[in-house]
Amino acid sequence: LDQLDLLPRHPPRIHFTYLDPHHRAGGGRWHDSATVGDFMTSAYHPAVIVISENKDTAIHFPPLAGGIAIEGAGFGGGTAAAVDWVRTCTTLLYWGDLDAAGLEILNGYREAGLAVTSILMDLKTFDRFQQFGTATDARGNPLTCPPRRDLLYLTGPEHALYARLTDPSWGGYRRIEQERIPLEVASSAVIETLAPPT
Repeated sequence: LDQLDLLPRHPPRIHFTYLDPHHRAGGGRWHDSATVGDFMTSAYHPAVIVISENKDTAIHFPPLAGGIAIEGAGFGGGTAAAVDWVRTCTTLLYWGDLDAAGLEILNGYREAGLAVTSILMDLKTFDRFQQFGTATDARGNPLTCPPRRDLLYLTGPEHALYARLTDPSWGGYRRIEQERIPLEVASSAVIETLAPPT
């Protein structure tokens, strides 16, 4: 065959969960999706968006006033940045795996122009939950030291964790999957981030 006549790829989309308890109590839908280029608005303009690398973590995130949880699913920041109500949200939070890839994804969101603040992605969190670390990937293969990339958009604490995880001499775990950290801990981190400075 000279050509396969395949259909063009569909535009990228995001899947998300409404977290606002009043919206839920009023019978509003809990889950939704938005396609890049489509004229779709969320059920309410979010006061805070939590982008979660793990789908189940986003779906089951605890209720949060004015909140929406987006399933990051490892995609780059360009998809979320192309959705108006995501881009214009005043409080964007990102929570990913504590590994080199998670920090590289976080860097990608900022590179795409989203002013995301990370939660639970620093050395303090890694050390606190190190008993949940893993030495193998999803297929059971040993995790090796990933190559260190020049990430220009990480904060000091994030970069300190990245430096450890990409250090060939580091003998500890190189990954803590975010779903191993209790959702209550993440919810508390979000509330702490939203609290006005004293």
